[in-house]
Amino acid sequence: MFTIWLFILLSITPAEPPTATEKVQWISMADLDNLSQSAQWAENEKKIFIDLYTQWCGWCKRMDKTTFTDPTIVAYLNANFHCVRLDAETKETIVFGQEVYKWKPQGRKGINELGAQLGTIQGRISYPTLVFLNTNLRKIQAIPGYRDANDLLPMLVYFAENHYRKTPWDKFLAAFNPADYQP
Repeated sequence: MFTIWLFILLSITPAEPPTATEKVQWISMADLDNLSQSAQWAENEKKIFIDLYTQWCGWCKRMDKTTFTDPTIVAYLNANFHCVRLDAETKETIVFGQEVYKWKPQGRKGINELGAQLGTIQGRISYPTLVFLNTNLRKIQAIPGYRDANDLLPMLVYFAENHYRKTPWDKFLAAFNPADYQP
């Protein structure tokens, strides 16, 4: 009897892994650099979203498990941004935008110069930091701290749809309706 139930259960349980659209399509800084130098880049409408994290950061890991698996966040990020994950403490040399960024000793773990450039706000850096770049690869804004899906969605919309150019954040947030962005 148990064997029959197990067979029935296995036959109705999907055996396929989640599709790519159910996960954020992360790319590396090298991938972004290559993409930005391609012929298609001139027609690019997507901004860049960078998750600046470290290996030891507990809040970064929590965002990975919760915020970046939320279906609304995943769908919106994949549709509207080139998404990059950047370990701010990587010792690998990064070439980006014809500049070379190296690891340098700083604090307890050191930092990659690109991570410092993107994530430093008023002389300080914290993790996670979410960085938004425009299509010209210029920083729009860096926002430090953990964000759950409810906090992140309006930020994504604010930058992706260029509301930041004409509407103050508090006015935008007061009028924001998350139901308009459900997948």
